[in-house]
Amino acid sequence: MCTDMARATSRAATDSLPSSALVDSALSLARTVTEPRAQTDAAESAPTSESSHLPRAESSASDDSTGEDSVDGAASPAVTMFSEDTRQHVLGLLEEGHPVSDVAEIIGCSARSMRRWSRHFRDNGTVWCDPRLHNLHGDAAIRNTHLTRAILTLVESEPAAFLRDHVDLLVALSLDHPTSDHRYVSAATVYRVLRYHDYTRKRIERLYLESSVQAQRAFALLIDEIPLRCLVSCDETHTAGSDLLRRYGRSRRSIPCVLRDRDTRPLKRTSTMMAVTLTHGVLWSQTVVVGSAQTSDDWRLFLQCLHARMNTYIPGLAWEMQPDACVVLYDNASIHDHWGDEYMQANGIHYVRLPPYSPNLQPIEGVFAELKKHVQALVYEDGRYMDKPFHLMAAAVGMVTTAQVAGQFSRVSHEISRLLAGAGLA
Repeated sequence: MCTDMARATSRAATDSLPSSALVDSALSLARTVTEPRAQTDAAESAPTSESSHLPRAESSASDDSTGEDSVDGAASPAVTMFSEDTRQHVLGLLEEGHPVSDVAEIIGCSARSMRRWSRHFRDNGTVWCDPRLHNLHGDAAIRNTHLTRAILTLVESEPAAFLRDHVDLLVALSLDHPTSDHRYVSAATVYRVLRYHDYTRKRIERLYLESSVQAQRAFALLIDEIPLRCLVSCDETHTAGSDLLRRYGRSRRSIPCVLRDRDTRPLKRTSTMMAVTLTHGVLWSQTVVVGSAQTSDDWRLFLQCLHARMNTYIPGLAWEMQPDACVVLYDNASIHDHWGDEYMQANGIHYVRLPPYSPNLQPIEGVFAELKKHVQALVYEDGRYMDKPFHLMAAAVGMVTTAQVAGQFSRVSHEISRLLAGAGLA
């Protein structure tokens, strides 16, 4: 096909349309409607994603289709994608002088699509708006700056919302702001935009509203003077039957992952107190079977056993010269009462109490997360551990490495640096 004949054919196709269709086409070009891209995105990336909210016009989606292909508002449940060969065949038929209506009936495309392909051929010698992209409709949403800005703004303001929540809000906003028409956005489109901008689904790290940033900064000033190697991080964790089994598995798409296993509700609930240090890893741990939680008596017994394994803090000696593992770091749990403080004072144990609601400053919190993974791995390999809670916890504690513990101390060090930087003291 030559360019002149394609141009003539394009003009003939345009002239054959009624004036109302030309007006509709002009209005369509002035709008940004993301339905064809969103639906293609949903078909390729998330087959189970929900479809668009409103009925969409019958269209032959292409690389730059923006909802232009609707014919008399007829609704159609699918979007037809035309290959490059088909589009070139259409231009060939038009060049041979076939009427636009006949070509539309033969191929199954709309007159607007034919006019658009003719325009692309006239502009760049191909049937694509952008020869590099072809009909990669999934990238169309990413190129829509208004939609991208809207999605990122919603996610940053509501990080815990589901994709469907974002879609519903985009649709609601488009009703009040018609110039930004997002009525046809799907959950798959939102997911594609977020993935392109490096947003991933993560476990939420919740901090209590009662926590005080000022108290944490004051604590950061105090703890920054103490070398991390001197700290002994202490806390307790509970392990119920529901914590013994792995919660995630794999199966084929759209097929649930169902496993039959024993009921874990009758299993005994254990509570494990543990102390970890930067240089020694797990310094001491004790596990008891409890109905609810350990008591202050258990805490003092734990301190008595821990004292024999700690080094002694020397009052008046510079921190650089203090021995490793000489300062107990613990939180404000109810079992950490004044009787425990009096025991440490009477036995020369130096201690530091965390500010309220500050698990982000406690290294052992991250160690407990690793401990739970080891528990699940052991039960997965040998189900008999479920009936031997003491053997299970002892084996899991033995699997915690010094490197894992050191990584949690490093995390707390970065958190302290962040607090100091926020106070302008770093």
